[in-house]
Amino acid sequence: MMKLVDEIFAKCKIKDISHLIGFGFNETKDGTLLFESQIEPEMRLKVDIRNGRISGTIIDENFNDEFVQIDDESNAYAKMLNEKCRPLLLDIKEKCFEKSNFLLEQSLRVERYILEKYKVDPEFLWSDSPGFGVFRNPDTKKWFGIIMDIDRSRFKKGSSGKTEIINLKLDNETERCVKEKGIYPAYHMNKKNWVSVELNGDVADDYLFGLVSISYRNS
Repeated sequence: MMKLVDEIFAKCKIKDISHLIGFGFNETKDGTLLFESQIEPEMRLKVDIRNGRISGTIIDENFNDEFVQIDDESNAYAKMLNEKCRPLLLDIKEKCFEKSNFLLEQSLRVERYILEKYKVDPEFLWSDSPGFGVFRNPDTKKWFGIIMDIDRSRFKKGSSGKTEIINLKLDNETERCVKEKGIYPAYHMNKKNWVSVELNGDVADDYLFGLVSISYRNS
């Protein structure tokens, strides 16, 4: 199911929570937005939205558990369930989401901060990596940040799943910062001068924006 969800909701962001509530989502005590719909006898689609990320599962009501074969492309029944879910997911997308450059809410906040402070938009330079957005200092033409959508295993052993990071040039601050939660030695760049920050909220916005400013000055 996550393959289908990722396909449909790639580069989308929520218009406003009111659209989701109007569609039929309910907010749980932990802040998750939840929508459920019967798609087959004893099979139920469950859609969760938390921190701006959407996920979907099929619940087998015979066992009150996830139907884990849903992404098995060789399974005809799983394929049929996916196709039954597609129109509903597309309807959610049309009524509750809009296109965006990045996936995560914090990524969008960083993008907005950079635009407001430095008047810089991301550049998407590679057709084979459409989720990689480069931020360039308009005076020096050098990069001071790049947001990338990658698998967590690329920078954190034992983890998996798609996420977004921003690489920032911190120079003398690098060694200190990589000791902090949510900040890692740079993925795919010079680890002496650059760090990767996962944009999942582990690093507070105010602190992250400060690192962006350091990187801008170093560029």
